[in-house]
Amino acid sequence: MTEARFEEFDRETRLWTLPPERTKNKRYHLVPLTALALETLEKLTYINSSQRPYLFPARGEPPRPQNKSTLPQAILAYCRTSGMPPWTPKDLRRTVKTRMGELGIPKSIRDQIQNHALVDVSTKHYDRYDYLPEKREALETWGTRLKHGLP
Repeated sequence: MTEARFEEFDRETRLWTLPPERTKNKRYHLVPLTALALETLEKLTYINSSQRPYLFPARGEPPRPQNKSTLPQAILAYCRTSGMPPWTPKDLRRTVKTRMGELGIPKSIRDQIQNHALVDVSTKHYDRYDYLPEKREALETWGTRLKHGLP
């Protein structure tokens, strides 16, 4: 995420295309952009007034993304000062996947959203469908839930 570039986000088609060199399975990953994601992207565009290519740029020259350890370190520092139990960014992935399940979103779609490598013969060799409509619907459901508050 820290390496995300503005050029990867197509606001017209409402898609974020992650390139293979940044995915574990070395394949393109298409993530539908929800209304909430587009709103956040607009805010990041506004904040990033220096016209750097990264959503989360590091300071200094040449332009480069934030180091991958910056967010986990910031989270741990916040937890220490606030008294919150420590957690990591990976905990967010687990929480989102769990909460989406509670909303009735099928595991197969949650796996697609998180770009988990599906290694069964059918998926690996035959199923080339991108599941964009299903992923978009699931992410819109999640976005609506976030906007209106989790229980």
